[in-house]
Amino acid sequence: MANIIQFSSVSKHFGETEAVRNISFHIKPGEVVGFVGPNGAGKTTTISMMLGFIHPTHGEIKLFGTHVTRPENAHASHSKIGYAAGDMALFDNLTGKQYLDFMAHRNGREDDVRARLDKRLGPQLDKRLKHLSRGNKQKIALIAALQHDPELIIMDEPTSGLDPLMQESFLNIVREEAARGATVFMSSHILSEVAHVCDRVLFMKKGRIVTDETTKEIEKNAGKLIHLYGNEVELKILKTTAPDTASFLSQQNGTLSLRYDGDIHAALRWLANKRFRDVDIENRQLDDIFKTMYADESEERS
Repeated sequence: MANIIQFSSVSKHFGETEAVRNISFHIKPGEVVGFVGPNGAGKTTTISMMLGFIHPTHGEIKLFGTHVTRPENAHASHSKIGYAAGDMALFDNLTGKQYLDFMAHRNGREDDVRARLDKRLGPQLDKRLKHLSRGNKQKIALIAALQHDPELIIMDEPTSGLDPLMQESFLNIVREEAARGATVFMSSHILSEVAHVCDRVLFMKKGRIVTDETTKEIEKNAGKLIHLYGNEVELKILKTTAPDTASFLSQQNGTLSLRYDGDIHAALRWLANKRFRDVDIENRQLDDIFKTMYADESEERS
């Protein structure tokens, strides 16, 4: 089956600035892909090229097997795409209902889908958009993106402005869209969102894709968290004798926490002749792994 999204050696320059650097990736039908990275990494530029809003300086982009660098092709693909971004510009003089009707005229609408989304998100449809809160505008943008049952859903910070209950409701909707077979490409700074709904992650850094793995692969290779409990003397000895594959995280209130990336059997041998009160060893969670990726990027900048 053809890829839904195909980037081949794509770069984008703005003057002397290379915002995107020779990236290649493909996304198959039905995948739910998280797109993460620090501000300025090139994520929004990548999405803008994907949608045909701007054109790459070099390389080739295809959606549904068709080149999107040709304006007529990019426009034709939009009826198959649902797109929403945090703080995206809407037509402020329209009411919520008028805006949804306008978008339905452009892209189509499945009335049962729209009714379900209205019920789940509870937007204010009778007020002009300029009088709505940021959160209510975002609800309407999300409904507009999903009301025509798109084959491909592209989201750039989609829950920006939503309260925690609405964020969870939206994530449930994304899971349901994936279950019906839609392909989802979602950029988000809320790492727990990506961890909970995506089955593959692209991590972008300085214009390049530096990680492209399934969430299962990332978790498998992420190492362990080791929490050791004891008195200050015991914890000091443990910290100073820790193997090179252990990274110090914190020490407070009688607890020493380490990230361990080596063979767990070697860690057990290290602990076998040490004194401590108790130990917990657990798999690292995805959002913690993503935080480490961001932290590594910050350290490089400093």
